[in-house]
Amino acid sequence: MRQQDDLVGIARNRHGVARSDSGGSGQLGASPTGAWSGKAKYVANFFNGAWFFIPPLPGAQAYAADEDAYYYYDAGGTWTSLGSGGGSGGTSNPTESLIIAIGDETTAITTGTAKVTFRMPYAFTLSTVRASLTTASSSGTPTVDINEAGTTILSTKLTIDMSEKTSTTAATPAVISDPDLADDTEITIDIDTAGTDAAGLKVYLIGSRP
Repeated sequence: MRQQDDLVGIARNRHGVARSDSGGSGQLGASPTGAWSGKAKYVANFFNGAWFFIPPLPGAQAYAADEDAYYYYDAGGTWTSLGSGGGSGGTSNPTESLIIAIGDETTAITTGTAKVTFRMPYAFTLSTVRASLTTASSSGTPTVDINEAGTTILSTKLTIDMSEKTSTTAATPAVISDPDLADDTEITIDIDTAGTDAAGLKVYLIGSRP
């Protein structure tokens, strides 16, 4: 249990200079020296008068107290910032996505306003929006609008070209005009054009918490 605890709430040491105090933990930098030499990126823990070194596993997370930032150890062997812990020392927040299903997987979608209505669970800054289909439209271009409190957030609507299943290949990409979604604001999704036999529509809101 002690090793697991050492991966949470540690103080990160960028320079890797071994401390001489009687306790504590640190996530070592790229070129540690002294008692930490040769243990780059390890978690170092001073316990019962000696340093112990814990090799991090992919997915391990730590809070860097000196930076007020969270880190995780990725599959490539790098401690990567997850963002601020709420103080002044953090960096950008991680990317998140909200995925909204509009209808079931097999029934053809139809046009209409407010086909789905929901409220944002927290404030959110959009970086991109996407849509996908389980069954592509055999003719016509399914077109989707996204509204915040009754007003569109798109200056160019979200489209999926005929015979395609994703908006990422659309000839005309969507353009976001209002990326800042407020906490608890009402979001509605309209289908302006349904195409023919298109089914399994999903809309993706991709971004981060401010």
